[in-house]
Amino acid sequence: MENKHVKAIFLTVVLLFFLTILISRLSPKLALREHLLENGYITSGLTTKIVNQTDIHKIGKQNERYYTLTKPPFDHATQSEIANWKVKRKWIFYIVSIHNDI
Repeated sequence: MENKHVKAIFLTVVLLFFLTILISRLSPKLALREHLLENGYITSGLTTKIVNQTDIHKIGKQNERYYTLTKPPFDHATQSEIANWKVKRKWIFYIVSIHNDI
């Protein structure tokens, strides 16, 4: 009996974890925050303001959006701040990548 409760709790936690990730990718700003948290930029992911870039000279495809962070994370590998991000829509989910051409 006790073993069934442990399995049920474990499956519930795993299911909630995956549902949280899927739900966070349904919105472009939530996807960007989730990506920052996933890559270890916890402070930036929780506190930064996300600004939509509508005045870029290189507007991408219709399913792409560009964002700039007001408090960007610092990447120690490149010794620079990562302020510009591209969010691309794939079906109903949003995929985030770094964009350096703004």
